[in-house]
Amino acid sequence: MPSDPNGEPLILQVGDINDPYVPMPASKLLMNVAEEGERIHALLDKIYNMYSDEHYAHGRQLTSIATGAALKSAKALLEDRGGRIMLFAGSIGAQGCGRVQNRMNATQYNTDQEAAKMLAPENNFYRELALECISQCITVDMFIAVDTKRQSVDLATMAPITGITGGDLYLHPDFNDVMHSEKLYYQIFRNLTRVSVSDVMIKLRVSTGLTVTEYFGQFGSYAQSEFGVACLDQDKVFSAVLRCD
Repeated sequence: MPSDPNGEPLILQVGDINDPYVPMPASKLLMNVAEEGERIHALLDKIYNMYSDEHYAHGRQLTSIATGAALKSAKALLEDRGGRIMLFAGSIGAQGCGRVQNRMNATQYNTDQEAAKMLAPENNFYRELALECISQCITVDMFIAVDTKRQSVDLATMAPITGITGGDLYLHPDFNDVMHSEKLYYQIFRNLTRVSVSDVMIKLRVSTGLTVTEYFGQFGSYAQSEFGVACLDQDKVFSAVLRCD
């Protein structure tokens, strides 16, 4: 990871959030956890100091972020080696590629428009990105902590990238660091320490006279004899439909 003259980690800013890219070779951005743990801790401390409440002299403002651009850049960084992307977001991703918006409309509650306008994905950006991640053995986890009293997050559009790639979506509505930090800690701990396998191809073999017609899971459904996911861990389950010929 690049450092400034004082040895502190540099934070590189990529201005193009509609067509993001990796600003440096992966070899200069990736770090070995066992060998460079101190530099990783220094980077985390720097990020915390940049976005802590004390940093904002006039109070924290409600902002939007470029979630889609961040995921595309992270995917490009890992595309030659595979891995896991863990996205942490504290507001709606309404900027750049894959932007989402607040689609909550109280007038559509309990009407025929509710499912189509609010509960269905607004676009296929995250689904298409998920399929690219599978081909490159990349799993995506999302940790979303949004103040739902001030804004909503379009999980219907964003969630497919976690399910399809074999990742997890952790939602913390009205997150409070005093009340919820321990829960978040153990979610991250479990995510990183559980038994998991990568680049998985699943095919269920059955006796003569039986046929597998469909698979169901958090990835959705596949009407085919086999399917692949970027990662499968001990907390995941899936089901299959058998037809007796």
